[in-house]
Amino acid sequence: MKILTYTLFGSLFVAGLIEVYAITSEKTLLSSSKTNNDLNQICQLALNLPELDPYFQNDPFLKTKSLSLLKNQDITESMPLTKFGKKVKFVSNPNKTKQDTPYIEFFNVSIEGQKASMMFIYPNKRIDGAVNFTKNNKEWTVSKLEFTEF
Repeated sequence: MKILTYTLFGSLFVAGLIEVYAITSEKTLLSSSKTNNDLNQICQLALNLPELDPYFQNDPFLKTKSLSLLKNQDITESMPLTKFGKKVKFVSNPNKTKQDTPYIEFFNVSIEGQKASMMFIYPNKRIDGAVNFTKNNKEWTVSKLEFTEF
């Protein structure tokens, strides 16, 4: 597995992560026990992470436009997601949008019982990471966030 060697070489880890993302985004992303409400909650929590707001707020494009979220088999236009009071725009192929159009992608999303996790990449500001969630009394909260600039 090349990924193990990538993790040993600093910035090459990101190349490995992107390679994994390209492969795994084609696979089934969620367990069968998911509910739309759970998925909506964790996606909205991920969009609202205060640690990521400086990256979004410093993006001149987002001062007038909505943030785009890459669609996949689980992340769909029917999700009522917002960022900075604007409805999130869903895109199916970032290569068809303008190169400087910011989009975020959620992938490797897993919801199992009272725990959930996802990975994300925001290529416009060169950040990627992972978020873990815990469910208490029907409400999801962020239990762990890790992200890096690449």
